[in-house]
This record gives sequence, C-alpha cells and structure tokens, in this order.
Amino acid sequence: LATAYTMAMEYDKAIDAWRDAAKFSDAGELDYRLAQALANQDRHKEAIAAYEKALDKGLDEKYIADANFWLGISLMQIEQWDNAKEEFRLATKEKQWEKSARQYMKYVDGEKRRQAALKEMIEGA
Repeated sequence: LATAYTMAMEYDKAIDAWRDAAKFSDAGELDYRLAQALANQDRHKEAIAAYEKALDKGLDEKYIADANFWLGISLMQIEQWDNAKEEFRLATKEKQWEKSARQYMKYVDGEKRRQAALKEMIEGA
C-alpha cells in the first residue's frame, strides 16, 4: 500500500502507511523506506529518527551504506555537521557511495569553517 501511495505521489498517505507497516517489522527495511519518504518531504528530523531505527533494527548489507549516506544528507540539512560527516565516512565503505560521500565530507568541512568565520565576524562586530 505504501509503495502504491508513493508511486501515486500521495506522500502523506505513503508516510502513514510506511510508519504503520514499520511498527510490525523486526527488520529495518520498512523504517528505511519511511525515512526516505520523510526526507523527500523535507521532514529531516523525522527522517533521521527513521534512518537510525532502520540501522538499529538491521538492514540487508546492500542497504547499510545507502542508509548511512542518506542519513548524512538529512543530518546535513539540519546542520548537524559532525554527525553528518560520520555517516558519510561510514558510507564510503561502499564503492557506490565512496566518491559522493567524500565530496559531502569536504562540503561539511567547508560549511563548518564558513559558519565559524561568520560567527567570529558577527561577535567581533
């Protein structure tokens, strides 16, 4: 049902269906799908919780790096730079994500420096 709602672009209904289904699963795949749906709606704080739950419950080996990468993206969206960088570091273990994750790690470092410089400039003014 959640997949059908997602394909029909009924995102709120899809999120509700993923959330309901995830409650009954011991595996993390449904939480991962919920996290993706939440992130696609820019509901990153909720997505972070769902990605973390998916990883805690356990995912197939092929989805772990995916979850780490997308968790990093959501963490980055709410400016949790250090946590995001750690998730990107974990994602580099999978060849598919290595290049993108490293690029995001550099971006995170740059954003941290930029924000520190802005803070210093504002406080010094």
